[in-house]
Amino acid sequence: MINVILVDDETDLFPLFNIKFKREIRNNDIKFNFFTSAKDVLEFIESSDKGEFNFILSDINMPDMDGLELLEVIKKNNDTQKVYIISSYKSEDYNIKAKKLGADGFLQKPIDFKYLKEILL
Repeated sequence: MINVILVDDETDLFPLFNIKFKREIRNNDIKFNFFTSAKDVLEFIESSDKGEFNFILSDINMPDMDGLELLEVIKKNNDTQKVYIISSYKSEDYNIKAKKLGADGFLQKPIDFKYLKEILL
């Protein structure tokens, strides 16, 4: 089973993931762990086994810690963890900075779920 963390302070995205991956969730091919805070994600990862998560998808703009800061902390602790940054802003600067910090990819909102399924599955 593919285990994915999704962190975004906009919770309206979570039901959309459940709809778009309905079949895969039902078949136990994928599991999503939803969070609204980067700090909560870090606490959750600390309490979990290293390597338990196949992917972390993080929004870039969040109130307590942005996605780039989260990316930096995650990669310092586990440089092989796959992390994708999500943003509604078309900014080459964000993309470049995310790659420099070790992001495995950059997803634009609205999310292309067909492309995302290719990545995750």
